[in-house]
Amino acid sequence: MTTTTFLDDPDSDGMVVVRHQDFTGLLDHNAELRATQQHGFADAKHVANIPEIIIESYCIKNNVSWAEFFADQKHIKAILNDPQFAYFRVAPGRV
Repeated sequence: MTTTTFLDDPDSDGMVVVRHQDFTGLLDHNAELRATQQHGFADAKHVANIPEIIIESYCIKNNVSWAEFFADQKHIKAILNDPQFAYFRVAPGRV
């Protein structure tokens, strides 16, 4: 579930958009998949479960559109190989 909140910013006469996504249980699920080595086969590997808010944040920080993100594998590889997102990984190793 994703929640978007719009807040007035009196300091800039603008608005602040705050986004939250609840992915309760996802990290435990990923840990279970890793522990039981349930990450698919060589030709159909389940590499990760990444919440959309992580992708959205990446796109904003890197000035990348959603279309560009999904069109060029370098973007997903950047997230998958980033140590700060390791808990979203299911399969071991680098992509």
